[in-house]
Amino acid sequence: PSDADKQAYLLAFRVYSEQTAAAVERVVSPKQSPTLLKVLSRVYLSGVHLTPADCQAIGDVINVHHEVISEVDLSYCGIDDDCYHHLSTGLGQCKKLKKLDLQGNKLTDCHVSHMAKVIQQNCASLERIDTTGNDISVQGYACLHSTTHMCSQLQ
Repeated sequence: PSDADKQAYLLAFRVYSEQTAAAVERVVSPKQSPTLLKVLSRVYLSGVHLTPADCQAIGDVINVHHEVISEVDLSYCGIDDDCYHHLSTGLGQCKKLKKLDLQGNKLTDCHVSHMAKVIQQNCASLERIDTTGNDISVQGYACLHSTTHMCSQLQ
């Protein structure tokens, strides 16, 4: 997607999160709208700088629609540990998550144990995870690796 498309997508997340999930669910549900289902299945904001408020908005959407999300690409978004915290609950519930790209951010060992839990919870579907280019230590990557080796289809 173009940069303009990514910015429009991010704006949609912000607007969506300002409404209550219950109200939005009553108006339009992904199960009732194939177009919305397709849009929600892939969260692609690579290269868009995200603030903690943006991460909260994205986390809210992921949390509500975790059952349809299969790809999350938040690479090179400037995500730090605080931002990841806002995303973490929803990511852990995405049972259809196939790809998670968090490369090139500012993540540290602070939430590595939760990342490992996300991997473990999504092991049946997860095919690819990328956390390279963050500030995660060798010990942090060892923690992640101890979980990823259980996922046979994970690259």
